[in-house]
Amino acid sequence: MGKSAFYYQLTVGIVSVIGSVVAAYNMQLTLYISMVSIMASAAMATMLPDYNAYSEANNRSGFDGYFKVLKDSMLFCLKHADISILVGFNITILVTAGVLDEYDQLIVRSMGVPLAMVGLWGLLRYGMEAFGGRFAWRLKKILAKYHIKKPVSIQSFISVCAAVLIAATAVFPIIYMLPVYVLYYFILSAGKVLFTDTIQSEIHNEGRATVQSLTMMLEAPSAMFIYFLFGVAGKFTRLQGGMLAVAIWILGFCVLFSFINARRKGRVVLEKQ
Repeated sequence: MGKSAFYYQLTVGIVSVIGSVVAAYNMQLTLYISMVSIMASAAMATMLPDYNAYSEANNRSGFDGYFKVLKDSMLFCLKHADISILVGFNITILVTAGVLDEYDQLIVRSMGVPLAMVGLWGLLRYGMEAFGGRFAWRLKKILAKYHIKKPVSIQSFISVCAAVLIAATAVFPIIYMLPVYVLYYFILSAGKVLFTDTIQSEIHNEGRATVQSLTMMLEAPSAMFIYFLFGVAGKFTRLQGGMLAVAIWILGFCVLFSFINARRKGRVVLEKQ
């Protein structure tokens, strides 16, 4: 997982720099290259074999089968509290990196980064996200030394760090805060890898891919609401207001999920007694 995220983010960073150079020469050429790349990717995707082990194993095929698979994955999440909470972290907190990514160029420009350096900033940022994916396992080992071992506890720690980093960047929007800002993407990249690994290791059948598909589907409406939140806050208080709103959003959901997890653990202890 970490290697896959590393090479993906690194490739995006390199392409961002190449794209900025080509765009400076000819924007129309950049658009044509992008179109060709998308069509080539789509063509390669159609060549991949379509195989759903979960559907075959559970007699879920055809159009009705899709809804049955969706129902199965939802019921699975509801029956497993740990998985439900982790999915909640992913669709409300880890997804914020993808939302702020859309405003990234505007944010760094407001912090004083020259227009000519935005492409290089993109390489740096994607590079840090790539190393965040690679660093995920080391982060897990480091946290274990401080007795932060449970997946929910790890995601809570990552969420608090992300909220503090993005809030600090919003309060002090100067170029010297770029290292703090880029650490926000770094830590959430590590969190994403650890979330995916937990889903892969905790679900011991073909259904794990279905749960991940459900998670990706739920990310879309959550991201849309965060876009709306950022836009409304940013309209009245500029970009920094939108960033603060995201920080409050992250911290709020982190507290909510941690509270739900603590209450669940308390009930288990009472039942055992």
